[in-house]
Amino acid sequence: MPTFTRRVNTEHGIFINADMWREYKVADIPYLKFWTKAIFFIEMDVRRPLIFKRPDGVWFKTRGTFYSDHGSIPLTVQPGLPKDRFLLSFLIHDSACIDHGLYVSRDKGITWTFEWMPSGDVHILLGVMVRAEDATRLQFALVFRAVWRFGPKWTAEDSAAEEAEQAKKGGTLPPKG
Repeated sequence: MPTFTRRVNTEHGIFINADMWREYKVADIPYLKFWTKAIFFIEMDVRRPLIFKRPDGVWFKTRGTFYSDHGSIPLTVQPGLPKDRFLLSFLIHDSACIDHGLYVSRDKGITWTFEWMPSGDVHILLGVMVRAEDATRLQFALVFRAVWRFGPKWTAEDSAAEEAEQAKKGGTLPPKG
């Protein structure tokens, strides 16, 4: 399990169980024309999952397993924005992009429900999480604008159609890892 110390800005939210996960590199794939990106299989500790608590009291968590690229940060900007600087934010964002939503609690983690989210909401949440990891204004702008412009896109209607398809298969949630 990775262990690290992070600067945090609790005004924007906090992460819980930030060191309770494992990662396994599974591939290097070509990305655009200039570099490759590593793909990791992420396995959360199901008893202590990675959780982000937003200042308004809403909590978000990922499912148990998923794939992540740790944020697709080009080598040209890595000196000012190290690849793993906002890793916790990127992990939750990647899980939300894969599932088109996250598990959400509005009662301090007592009950959790999966909520489908349009891509814009997921990208805005990434911005909030990056600020919670004490991003400078420039770092925040780089991450948020890049994901808003180049990140995956889907709508609430796409998520509703996906939910209907899951229901036909006998389930309503993303597959558990």
